[in-house]
Amino acid sequence: TMRAPPASRQPASAAMAANVLTRHPASTAMAAKAFIDGPMAVAPMMDFTNRFLRYLLRGVTRRSTLYTEMVNANALVHCAPSELPRFLDYDADTEHPLVLQLGGSDPEMLRRACAIGREWGYDAINLNCGCPSDRVAGAGSFGAALMRDPDLAAEICAAMADGAGGTPVTVKCRIGVADTTAEALAAGHDELLDGLSHFVDAISSRAGVRHFAVHARQAVLGGLSPDQNRKVPPLHYGVVNELAAARPDLSISLNGGIQWPEQAVRLCAGRSAAARRRVGA
Repeated sequence: TMRAPPASRQPASAAMAANVLTRHPASTAMAAKAFIDGPMAVAPMMDFTNRFLRYLLRGVTRRSTLYTEMVNANALVHCAPSELPRFLDYDADTEHPLVLQLGGSDPEMLRRACAIGREWGYDAINLNCGCPSDRVAGAGSFGAALMRDPDLAAEICAAMADGAGGTPVTVKCRIGVADTTAEALAAGHDELLDGLSHFVDAISSRAGVRHFAVHARQAVLGGLSPDQNRKVPPLHYGVVNELAAARPDLSISLNGGIQWPEQAVRLCAGRSAAARRRVGA
């Protein structure tokens, strides 16, 4: 049975929504409880990881972390309270651990969206910094486009932590972004590691984010469809593994191209527990 949230758990008034606009220091993020993915997690996928698929997946695994589809922060903030279940409802008895993924590039809007989302009892709230679609990273200027601006991403995460009120804030990203396929194919290990490290360090140091799920491909922000962006840019698992090894204080999940349990087992063999693995494309 899907959970019917009590009215007291919905931001039903403009006054309540306005409360989350008050700025607090970025150190607020440090107060959030720790969150890491389990040994496996099912990556967020638009048009797939809705509550019906998640319910089905719980029949397959009880321990894997599940993610919602990306929800646009603007949609949460501007919709009527009666519309919130369409975006946020889930089966509280079966779906945990469950992470709400949000998309957007306006810190205040994401602060307000987190204040709404926290009332629904998710285990964490995740910022999408990896979607390469034209609607998101192009015209929307969020998703993978945020990797071009680590300072903005850090500001967003600090605002989200403020709005989340103790619910952990996490980030899902790529190892970097490229303008063309040729650029992605030519990128070397050290270049990619330097760029990813700068992005992760900016967010973790300024916003207190402790968990990053990293798709081990670059996002090509021109000329490739979302499906091609999951296949054409080469995988660089070593970049993610090296990042995790260098930052044992962070939880780093590896994502991208992992389609079978045997692949996950091979990738985990002999590796540090700091580099948690996520199953998903």
